[in-house]
Amino acid sequence: YLADGGSEIFVERLLVTANGLGQQDEAQRAAETLETHFPDSALAWFYVGLAWSHSEPERTRAAFERSIAFDPQFAQPYVCLHLIHMEQGDFDVARELFERGLAFTPVGSEERRGLLDVRVNMCLQARQFDDALFEVDRVLTLSPASVPSLLVKARVLRELELGDESDEVLGRVLELEPENAGVHRLLGF
Repeated sequence: YLADGGSEIFVERLLVTANGLGQQDEAQRAAETLETHFPDSALAWFYVGLAWSHSEPERTRAAFERSIAFDPQFAQPYVCLHLIHMEQGDFDVARELFERGLAFTPVGSEERRGLLDVRVNMCLQARQFDDALFEVDRVLTLSPASVPSLLVKARVLRELELGDESDEVLGRVLELEPENAGVHRLLGF
């Protein structure tokens, strides 16, 4: 995405390090460098959006939109915009953005699985349990024996007041992990 692969790695590491160390000023300086030196790069604008995400929501949104304008098949900016809309309660717009981004990930890939996990967690935080159930079922299609995903599904089913179905899912967890103490407690063993 950037003209010079070495520059891409350098700037990515700078942003990741600055964000990881809580050095927002450093991340923003790196973002300004990206804006100046790589103004036509989807990846650069994606990182610019990340750098500003803790302090300037409009600048963040604009950077992600610009990233998409340069590469409409780059999944991550769509997912980041999805997060913004979820936080604002624009659930229909968020779902549409997520689906657009997800369409550019290979079916069955770890990337797709990771994005679906993000979506499940955002739906749970927003108490959008029908959407969470739909998404966790998509995760389970990719990883049917994922105990963490099965536990999330059981939780969502309980939130939807579908206790019998939740107990069936917990039974599946016990088939996979017979000694799972948390499930034993939930089921009253």
